[in-house]
Amino acid sequence: VKFLISVIAVLIGFAIACGDSNKSDSKSKFRRVELTGIWSYENSSATDVVDYIHYVTVPVENMRYQKLISIKIDNITKYEKLPHDNGLDNYLKIYFPLYANSKRELKVTFLLELIPIDFIKDNLTSFENDPSYINLYLQPGDKIESDDSQIIEVANNISNEYSSALDKAKKAYEYVADQLVYEVQSEDFGALWALLNKKGDCTEFASLFAAINRANGIPTRITAVFNVSGVIGEYNSPNHNANQVYIEPYGWLPVDPNLGYGRYDIDHGFGIVADYQVLYKREG
Repeated sequence: VKFLISVIAVLIGFAIACGDSNKSDSKSKFRRVELTGIWSYENSSATDVVDYIHYVTVPVENMRYQKLISIKIDNITKYEKLPHDNGLDNYLKIYFPLYANSKRELKVTFLLELIPIDFIKDNLTSFENDPSYINLYLQPGDKIESDDSQIIEVANNISNEYSSALDKAKKAYEYVADQLVYEVQSEDFGALWALLNKKGDCTEFASLFAAINRANGIPTRITAVFNVSGVIGEYNSPNHNANQVYIEPYGWLPVDPNLGYGRYDIDHGFGIVADYQVLYKREG
């Protein structure tokens, strides 16, 4: 049986409200964000599909600076929440009927609480400190060529100047911002390409930062992020890449090598996160 099923549209939007929090590490502020995905489906065949399956990633659920409050799936009763391959994040497996020659809409809403935090200034640790999978983020990866001699040379130059993991990671953060010119790319080129061409978009910034740190033995991973711009935004997918770097005693610190600009005096960058970025998924 051939099913002629097409996704007509994908829309993700935000509705935002601010308020006070009673958490001691939140600076008494938080932002509530509704992240809503809307998918329209059409079955153009003459055959019913009893259990069509749709997959959607659940935003990161329990970080010190991001909490998942609730999940709402309109007019759906059958779904599962399952772990992603990285063992950290989850996704929804949603079942619904698609009847012959019909259309239907799927709407999923995640309510999140975003809390601005400066981990280093406030001497805070992340909630995620399990070291059992750290080695996954020390290995070379696709577009993270930490075993390339030219990236190793950059890492060695940093190690020759700094001794602590924190200082090395800070220098890598500054180096990427200093060396790369932001330029939107048509595809993901990765760390080595960025190093050689001295340019890239947020993905190249994040890849080069990860590669340098991994070459220096500092676990680092790429994150997929929604940047919330204004009160309501519409996006087809996460619109930004950033990083998390593992530094004792803090655990996983948020880092944005692109929009942090190598600075420490703004509301997000190295170890500091604002209330306008939704952490959607971690690498793996």
